[in-house]
Amino acid sequence: MIGDSTHSTPPRLPRSALLGSLVGFMAWAVALGVLLATNADAATFWRLTPLACFVSLGLWALVWLAVDGTRRRCGVAGIEPALSLLGGILFALGSLLALAGEVILPTLARYPDVLDVLRATGSSTSLPPFLCVALLGGGACLLAWVGWRSQRRA
Repeated sequence: MIGDSTHSTPPRLPRSALLGSLVGFMAWAVALGVLLATNADAATFWRLTPLACFVSLGLWALVWLAVDGTRRRCGVAGIEPALSLLGGILFALGSLLALAGEVILPTLARYPDVLDVLRATGSSTSLPPFLCVALLGGGACLLAWVGWRSQRRA
């Protein structure tokens, strides 16, 4: 039971895990910012880079809150923390791909040099529409299942 002193609280997530995952979530936004700073105008840079950074930061925080909450509620040893992490990452990827497909790529279509750099690095400049929906749906279902299961344990 939550708040019961007879149950031990799981150890806090290591700072190295938090920092490493933050760097991973933010890397694409920083790379996008560098690409825009060197190949696009300042207005596009300031419109897209903060948006990408803040969306990534928010999704990182939501994933870690979900994982930490699941660990505290269900313990470290069960499958729930891993499914919470997987669901959070799938949902975050779906959200980021939706952002890329609906906001970033249409804006970058005005800059052929930027698109050429993206293609040269092996990046895709078009996304299949079902991919975002599949990732968002899969992540949301996993998170909902973990939430339902953790409520049943209480």
